[in-house]
Amino acid sequence: MACLLFSAVGCYPVTGERAFCKASRLDPAIPVERSKDVPMMRIGSLPHPFGPIPVNYANPNRLGTHQYRESPLRSIRLAETTAGTIYTQRVGFIDLAHTRNAADLTWYAYRRILPALVESRPRVLLAGAEPTIFILHLDYPEPWAALEPAQRERLAEQCAVVLAVRMGYVISTWHEVLTAFGYHSVFGIPEHQSAFVYDDQPSHQVGAVAAGRAIELTHLDAGRSFNHAMTEALEQVIGEVQPLDAAGSRRAVVAARGQWWGVEGTTARQVHLGMLGEPFEPMLIHDRFPEVLGDLEEAEDSAGGLALPWQVPSLADLAAQTPEWAGVLPAERVEIDPVVSYAEEILTAAGLDAPWLDLDRDGPALKAHLIDRLTDQPVGEPVRDREEPGR
Repeated sequence: MACLLFSAVGCYPVTGERAFCKASRLDPAIPVERSKDVPMMRIGSLPHPFGPIPVNYANPNRLGTHQYRESPLRSIRLAETTAGTIYTQRVGFIDLAHTRNAADLTWYAYRRILPALVESRPRVLLAGAEPTIFILHLDYPEPWAALEPAQRERLAEQCAVVLAVRMGYVISTWHEVLTAFGYHSVFGIPEHQSAFVYDDQPSHQVGAVAAGRAIELTHLDAGRSFNHAMTEALEQVIGEVQPLDAAGSRRAVVAARGQWWGVEGTTARQVHLGMLGEPFEPMLIHDRFPEVLGDLEEAEDSAGGLALPWQVPSLADLAAQTPEWAGVLPAERVEIDPVVSYAEEILTAAGLDAPWLDLDRDGPALKAHLIDRLTDQPVGEPVRDREEPGR
């Protein structure tokens, strides 16, 4: 019954409020709001058959209207949008549920980060669907305070888009970290098999990038809703990564059999955490099997070299693009408190003896541990199945 309910609703419960309460106890200076605006997450699908469950192939030309989800009641609808797997020539497999989740988290982050920048607050508290809390630290240089209010607000909008894309991707990715250690969102449904699967990070990338573009569209037209702008932006971004139709996506799944997945489950992973300067190179199955592209005219030219490398944006990147603001923009830093019963194990894996993980400082060690953990773990054998109390 629970499985049917979550399949129909397409989300799992928000626990961000617990995180907010804990953070307020840790640091009374952090402005805390109840986490009602944390988006509800959709249930994704694996890019390969899982037991009796077939792959749902989505039509990239019928993506439907995006719907940001803020409450369980708004989540209960027969069909929000097209869902399922799409194979693309530039970033490989994407799962539209994960893409939309990352987009919603990006919009959520933007709505918290922008007022913090305008008011020059040094910290922004963020939470996803898991118990984990994220603190975005902002270190403002003296020239920032000297800006005229209108000028600061315009610059804050640019900074907020960059930071929202970063945090939307990071929060989405943290779900993969937790599931790699055995976490699962729904009782009785293990998720270790889906940690950092080859469609996860491309999906998060496409969703966060599209949401950033959608936010910029709302800047151009103040009367435009995020849902309307996101619908347009998602169509654009998915078009840019060159999607195949449902038949092409099916060919890609078939080609990946025995290469990236087998009867035991996933055998290929892409671990990417979003640290500053850490490039992401997506895996493309048609590099090995060009016939996946079918009768496309450019099939021979597309057999390799089309992977779209990506780097999570930062304010340092924005400063490099606009040198006149190089000494004005704040510096950012992301700290993560896992807030799970096995947090110490995660922190130890990152080489820490402290309650907070600094993504840029500690991310490389954690990434190395995850690669070893997911590579050494026999496919089909659970790492450890964990669920938080009360979940």
